[in-house]
Amino acid sequence: MPTRLSTLLFALLMASQGVALAQSQTGKIQGTVTDASTGEPLPGVNVVVVGTGLGTATDVDGNYFILRVPPGLNSVQASFVGFVTVTKTDARVFIDQTTPVDFELTEAVLETDELVVTAERPPVEVDLTGSKERMSGEEIANSWANTVLEAIETQAATNINGGIRGGFGLEDNYYMDGLSLRDNVSGGNLTSVNTTAISELEVLTGGWNAEYGRAMGAIINIVTKSAMDRIQGTVRARLRPAGKYHWGRNIYSQENYEWATMATLDYWTENTGGGEWVNRTPQERLDAWRNFISGDLFGEPSRRMQQYAERATWETEATIYGPITDKLGFLLSGKYLKDAPEFPAYLTYSRDWNYQGKFDYQLSRSNRLELSGMVQGFNNTEGPRLSYWSSEDSFIAGLWGPAPFYYSGYSTFKYWPYGTSHIFQLPSPPEYMRLKSGQLKWTHVFNPASFLDVQASYTSMDLDRNNFRQLEASDTYDPNSEEFGTQWDETMIPGNPLFLLPPIFHRGHPGIFQLTAEADAWLFKAAYTNQINRFFQVKTGAMYSPQYVSKRFKAGAMPGAVYSNHATRPDFNPWDAAAYAQGKIEVNGMVINAGLRLDAFNANTKVAPSIFDPALITNMVGVPPDEIVTYSDEEHGVDTETKAVLSPRFGISHPVTENTVLHFSYGHFNQRPAWQLIGGGPTIFHVFGSSAGAPHASPDTTSYVFVFYHPNTSTGNPDLSFEKIIQYELGFDQHIPGVANLDVTVYYRDGKSLTSLGVRQSPNNIGDNLFGVGGAVTTEVHFDAANPLGFAPGGGRSRVTSNGGYVDVRGLELSLHSLFLEHARARIIFNRSFVRSGQYGFRQVFITDEEGNPVRPNTLHGVSLGDKGLSGTNSDTWNPTTSVKLILDLFSPPEFGPALGFFHPLGDWRLNAYYVYASGHRYTYHSPGDFSTEPNNRRWKPHRNTNLRLSKGINMPGVAEMEFSIDVHNVFNSKRLNFLTGNALETYHEEGMLPVNPTTGEESEWDWYNQGLLPRQVYFGLQVTF
Repeated sequence: MPTRLSTLLFALLMASQGVALAQSQTGKIQGTVTDASTGEPLPGVNVVVVGTGLGTATDVDGNYFILRVPPGLNSVQASFVGFVTVTKTDARVFIDQTTPVDFELTEAVLETDELVVTAERPPVEVDLTGSKERMSGEEIANSWANTVLEAIETQAATNINGGIRGGFGLEDNYYMDGLSLRDNVSGGNLTSVNTTAISELEVLTGGWNAEYGRAMGAIINIVTKSAMDRIQGTVRARLRPAGKYHWGRNIYSQENYEWATMATLDYWTENTGGGEWVNRTPQERLDAWRNFISGDLFGEPSRRMQQYAERATWETEATIYGPITDKLGFLLSGKYLKDAPEFPAYLTYSRDWNYQGKFDYQLSRSNRLELSGMVQGFNNTEGPRLSYWSSEDSFIAGLWGPAPFYYSGYSTFKYWPYGTSHIFQLPSPPEYMRLKSGQLKWTHVFNPASFLDVQASYTSMDLDRNNFRQLEASDTYDPNSEEFGTQWDETMIPGNPLFLLPPIFHRGHPGIFQLTAEADAWLFKAAYTNQINRFFQVKTGAMYSPQYVSKRFKAGAMPGAVYSNHATRPDFNPWDAAAYAQGKIEVNGMVINAGLRLDAFNANTKVAPSIFDPALITNMVGVPPDEIVTYSDEEHGVDTETKAVLSPRFGISHPVTENTVLHFSYGHFNQRPAWQLIGGGPTIFHVFGSSAGAPHASPDTTSYVFVFYHPNTSTGNPDLSFEKIIQYELGFDQHIPGVANLDVTVYYRDGKSLTSLGVRQSPNNIGDNLFGVGGAVTTEVHFDAANPLGFAPGGGRSRVTSNGGYVDVRGLELSLHSLFLEHARARIIFNRSFVRSGQYGFRQVFITDEEGNPVRPNTLHGVSLGDKGLSGTNSDTWNPTTSVKLILDLFSPPEFGPALGFFHPLGDWRLNAYYVYASGHRYTYHSPGDFSTEPNNRRWKPHRNTNLRLSKGINMPGVAEMEFSIDVHNVFNSKRLNFLTGNALETYHEEGMLPVNPTTGEESEWDWYNQGLLPRQVYFGLQVTF
């Protein structure tokens, strides 16, 4: 394997002329300059991109091209002695695309003659070989979208759950100015980029160049703003007033059963409360009950949690950019969000912050330096953002990793504010994430046709989910005391039918939920671009990224019994490497893109020789403490292997007429699985003979009673290889002059060797699944020959991540952009797609006996290792089969109507409206007496939602422009009914009734509707642009 890998790397590096890889994040302008009177080409004309220092001269045929043009709107100027200087404004440049700008120059009467015109945009993009969605910074600012994820939600390929073309979210890679925002440990993306700093946002879904790696679903390119003409900036503030923003009553409403019925003397006269409460008076029972539900029993933290609907959400963001000198430019941007949770949570606010900046220095005509950095973090007590303690590393995600808040009036422990008890009973801790990154990029221009980008970057991410943070913030917890668990227990309040309880402690100690993750990565890459001639461009390169990864967790009741991954080494130093070559041919309007990419990785650590017993726990059973043998890298470890894969990619765009273009793309897209799936150690359940010791203590092997592997968490698999999706796409773009632009695309995606079919991290009805519903792809490994299906000392079973997932996606995308309205823009998007996903390969693997035969027959998902069998499911719950999006922009000219000084009451109004419809999933239901067996004979309720933004701009000449706005999410209070099962589904179909609480008979609206689609929310905004 090393020989083959070395050969492949050498071949590609030779093809790349020994240069390494970086995303250019720029585009190209090219065209022809002719004499307006004769039509003859003009050689030697000076053509420049105004304000950038970029320029060239036309050749003998009047042709020119300019590389490294920043995306967005640019002005291009052509000047020649004896001719009128012409400047074409608003020439929009896109990343990795060519913008045509032609000039016709007329002879000048005066030497100072100059003409400024608006550049004509081609009716269709002839050089686009794969589907690409984009929004400019201005378009984002004028829409209801306030975050990058909300902006992506409005694009054609994105479903209502955030998946792109049937993907589960873990296949996408976000880049900001060429720096990947992906978390290497979990595979998620950190997307908190300030929108006021964005110049261009692009979503590549139909295939992309070989320079982009570690992505199978989409590439999201974010380019930040820059300017060298003047200092510019934006300051923005937003407010969401206090209020209840979930379905159902306030979780602590005094209309709830525990107040309206139970907080009365009559109730406790008729009900004894059980246990010792039988001997108490009704008034004593009532006082104890009121003391509990008022929050007085647990003090100020409990009362503060009950005030969740009394807090407002505030957000401030500011970006400033421009020149410091004629050679040095800068951008500084900051955001701080103080977000009041929609549900009662352990933290009073979720807090987000992101500070980013860059300095761009033109060292000389041939050399340019860019230094950028970012510091961001969040304390998140709402829906999870990263896939830690989810189905990726915990098998029963809904049980082991519920959201860190209470979402129902019937939540058992909703009055308990400290976030720790027995692990089964309480929501998980908040996410505390900190990230810092820096990047240095050097660009060297050899000549107008070739340049080199070299980049070095460093990123460090730390995540902490620790329920002891809540305890340590209280006045009652002492980590060295064993008294905490005796202060409150279930005997302190009378028994009640709602099962509302104070915490239940195991062995008198608080439960433990502690997870930490750390990811440090250096990245060295560069790219060489050579425009060999007007028709042919070549890019080549390679990259290397050494990293440090650590993930540790411990959960359970400590001391006493605990799950942990401490038995084997939880940290390691992996690396990624890549090389690629990409060519682009542009001839007679036809464009061909072709590339080849090589990716390689190695966990670069030592692992156990056997996946059946990676922690060697059989050596701990029945052995004196001083003779216990545990796993060690030095004694037992074997080196991990390097994995490599090639990815060919091809695309072609062919204009049929000046108004019609066809495009086709084909490509292999491979990505390395998340490091936590490769290097995550086994989870062991430790049972101790003593309950003594500090809760923070690590498992002590000398005090084991017994240990066993447990399937509730997943074990990493060092043999994992690349995940792969092969995609085909065919489409055409049609310009209908004066009416609309029509884009129609059909695609097919064939995924295999996947390690995840979605991430489950919290109960479905609150809408906080991160991506998909399928969960990690695992094989159940049984290594206890004496007790292969159960738990026993030195036994048990584990779930090992495997390359056994597949996905099959077929879809149609249709997009229609209006052109016939002067002060309005409308867009209609129609999606029809079918997603089928499942597993193949081994379902269960058993250890072999002395003769090499499994102690029980191994089981498969299909009839053979490669057979998908019947395990595939139609994923229309995650990816609706049919969806429609309508986007409408209405605006009035800035100086429309009468004026009051500089103020135009009717001018500069803008309305952005967004509507989405998505079909419900199919299911099977036959009424009693209906003996038909037709499957999937019904379809559940569809999803509908409308968001809008209304703004009024006020231009203060010579000072700034001020804008007042109102953003409304879910304008019509649309509800998304959760899917019902069992008797509840029958009652709904036959009687038209939704479920009620079986104890109180109340309508349980908290559980009826998906809390992912919240009730109407109104944000008030003020923005100043200068």
